[in-house]
Amino acid sequence: MRRLFLFGLLGICLTLPRAGWGEGAAGMAADGGKPGSVEIVEDQEAKAFRFMIDGREVARIDAIGLQVRDSIGYGGAITDVGPGRLDPAADGAESHHE
Repeated sequence: MRRLFLFGLLGICLTLPRAGWGEGAAGMAADGGKPGSVEIVEDQEAKAFRFMIDGREVARIDAIGLQVRDSIGYGGAITDVGPGRLDPAADGAESHHE
């Protein structure tokens, strides 16, 4: 399920315009940023998954949440379900996850 989510998120990231987010060594993909390269980097130091396109970081998932440098395009609705969706003890609500 986690991989499916990550690949879905990567699909979203592929639709984003490429900006200069993640400049410098921390923003470079392991392959040196070859044109046309796409990579999900597990960054233990930053404790994050970094989504790289052509050597530039376009999105990141860490303890804070999902951060995207540019726009997110979607065709449905975005619903704020609160922290109870992932951690029922966080807000006293029951999990909606089946």
